[in-house]
Amino acid sequence: MAPYFTKDEVQRIMNEVDRISLIGKRDYAIIYLASHTGLRAINIANLKFKNIDWINGKINITQKKTGGYLSLPLESDTGNAIADYILNRRTESESEHVF
Repeated sequence: MAPYFTKDEVQRIMNEVDRISLIGKRDYAIIYLASHTGLRAINIANLKFKNIDWINGKINITQKKTGGYLSLPLESDTGNAIADYILNRRTESESEHVF
């Protein structure tokens, strides 16, 4: 058994997410982000708005596990999933964390 999900498996998981609900939009954005960037769960949980460079299409973080700096491309589909959650379903919050 492979230690990762295949593209088909990821797509089947994503197709099951209720993208209308608050939790569904959040989960969809998280799954999309994880599957398209390879970010660890801890880095996604700690993702802050300041880590997303929308203009240059990058996600810039310091990895929790290694402490190393990481700059990843923010693909348009991934960015759209995150933006859809932020703009349409994220509850009002003063938190600097995206999720």
